[in-house]
Amino acid sequence: MTVGLPPIHHDRAGFDALVKLNAMADDVFLDDIEIDMSQAVWFDADMCAPFGAILYRLGAKLNTVRLVNIQPQVENILSKNGFLSSYGREKIPDNWGTTIPYQRFDVKDDRYFAAYMEREIVHRQEMPKMSTGLLKKFRESVFEIFSNAVGHSRTKLGVLVVDSSFPARCASISAWRISASAFVKTSKRMPGWTLRQMRQ
Repeated sequence: MTVGLPPIHHDRAGFDALVKLNAMADDVFLDDIEIDMSQAVWFDADMCAPFGAILYRLGAKLNTVRLVNIQPQVENILSKNGFLSSYGREKIPDNWGTTIPYQRFDVKDDRYFAAYMEREIVHRQEMPKMSTGLLKKFRESVFEIFSNAVGHSRTKLGVLVVDSSFPARCASISAWRISASAFVKTSKRMPGWTLRQMRQ
């Protein structure tokens, strides 16, 4: 089976495309699946989380998944953040420090997520200096996203985390845009809710 993927931006069209891909995953078992990315001339890095959740779900149903015809600029983005490491590509150095790496956590991996948060978000050099109290609140707010993803989605697939950071615009280290496999659980029963929540 071959499935085409359009450009994936962090917008309604991008989420709609992934919702359709997720719907296809309902009926596929023990199959060979090629995701043809020849038309995906752009892929927003933070969208790797819902995309990865769908691919993980396909793999859990004993399907073999291959990503083919990846555009060079997209391959560069998805290699820097480590997403393609799961699909046979080597991770390439992020010399500009603009990625918050792709990683999957089991639902009980809260302490590993906490360590990831410290390493990849809290201690980034472009983060503004915060008072002890503010830093405590910041940590709690980011960790709450993990807790909510686990609690509200009731997922068994885990939580997938990724984002982009641009040093010139520190606010783009957007903990509120960290996505999770909650997408897979909610996209079938409440697609409108999913789109609104994931776009915030």
